[in-house]
Amino acid sequence: MNRAKELEEKVFSYMEEHNMVKAGDEIVVGVSGGADSLCLLFMLSKYAGSKRLTLHVVHINHGIRPEASDEAEYVRTICRDLDIDFTLVNEDVRTFAAQNKLSEEEAGRIKRYEAFKKAAVSENAKIAVAHNMNDRSETMLFNLFRGSDIKGLGSIRPVNGNIIRPLLVLSREEIEEYLSEIRVTFCTDKTNLTDDYSRNRIRHNILEYAENNVIKGATKNIARGAEVLDNINDYLEEVTAKKTPEVMSQKGIDGEKLLSIHPVIRSRILYNALVEAAGRAKDVEEIHVKILEKLLDSPGNHRADLPYGLVAVKEYGFLRIMKKTEEQVPAESGSEYVYEFQNEKVFNLKNHEEIGFRIINTTEPVRKFPTDTYTKWLDCDKIKKPIMVRTRRDSDYMTIRDDRGNLIHKSLSDYMITEKIPPSERDRIYLVAEGSHVLWLVGYRISEYYKTDFGTRKILEINYLHF
Repeated sequence: MNRAKELEEKVFSYMEEHNMVKAGDEIVVGVSGGADSLCLLFMLSKYAGSKRLTLHVVHINHGIRPEASDEAEYVRTICRDLDIDFTLVNEDVRTFAAQNKLSEEEAGRIKRYEAFKKAAVSENAKIAVAHNMNDRSETMLFNLFRGSDIKGLGSIRPVNGNIIRPLLVLSREEIEEYLSEIRVTFCTDKTNLTDDYSRNRIRHNILEYAENNVIKGATKNIARGAEVLDNINDYLEEVTAKKTPEVMSQKGIDGEKLLSIHPVIRSRILYNALVEAAGRAKDVEEIHVKILEKLLDSPGNHRADLPYGLVAVKEYGFLRIMKKTEEQVPAESGSEYVYEFQNEKVFNLKNHEEIGFRIINTTEPVRKFPTDTYTKWLDCDKIKKPIMVRTRRDSDYMTIRDDRGNLIHKSLSDYMITEKIPPSERDRIYLVAEGSHVLWLVGYRISEYYKTDFGTRKILEINYLHF
């Protein structure tokens, strides 16, 4: 087997190991004309036949270098020879960068991926880009120097959504060796030869020095380390996803449960909660996670301001993250919905919530009950007048059993205090009531008085949904 064939097999095995493509996929290939992207193109053209892949090359002219037009024509010629569809996209990256206060490097990246997505015919098309082992090592060091967490140290992933990177298994030397073997010349972007960019300085002054003066194979070892960290990060994300529901409740994040979890998983849960509340990850940093941990670890009730107009509120040991505009305003104060037993009825509430009612007639004694927190059965015959969906009033009460099993009335206010429902939440929780008698405090308990029993023949089923 010649060297070119060995390198192809190395890449094809890597693609299959990471399930990068499946038979019949459309692959949009980003090809600049440089060594990396031409290597990717020729290897994919060899691989495409066995998998019935459809290749579509996209070349972006950034409008920065004078020789860019010649490079575009060179890539067009190669695609014609390989019988592969070619699309040229012209972009004024310099103007886009200035208008959006971005570096030209970042602006170019944004425009490239926009062009790749637009070029795809299929909604499930894969986008193949030519990052290699050296790129992964450079990115890991860059992220290490700027203080990234383990996810950043995992560097460039072989598969990220619909983006695939088949060449991460090859070094830059192997890529140039492959092109030499198949007698393909490549274009050289002169900006890669300068130290204008941080990554170039790492490439020329750190990795080259490490390879020549520290240990041969340093670049490969760093890339392997990045892959190990990437796998560890995947595992930690699985554990975080499993642990998150265990600490969540109607009242918010349970501080006691969260503080019992390993700090690595704890910080990830808090970070994810911040990102979800903010709607973005940008500018959500470690310091904000530390603020939340300090809140949880401090006795008493506290609050703290966060980015994007968010506020963290800790009450009775539970942490909630919300918009500041939500902190003081009762969600549904004054809104009332009346149900008059017209069999089935759904009320669309505000804030993406709804509550539905239906009557179930039965001739058999009720022996089973819904176990879902947000589905309740009540004895319809015990309800004597239309019921209301609303928020609390001062006169509201519930029927509960005391320590001796006797039915007693307890004010809703006292019940909320006993249950340690945060004060800021008390005016936001829906309830279903007959006059001042609360049938169900949504998310919590139902009144003992209205419970079904063996004599129940008409059931009122109530469902609450937040979407």
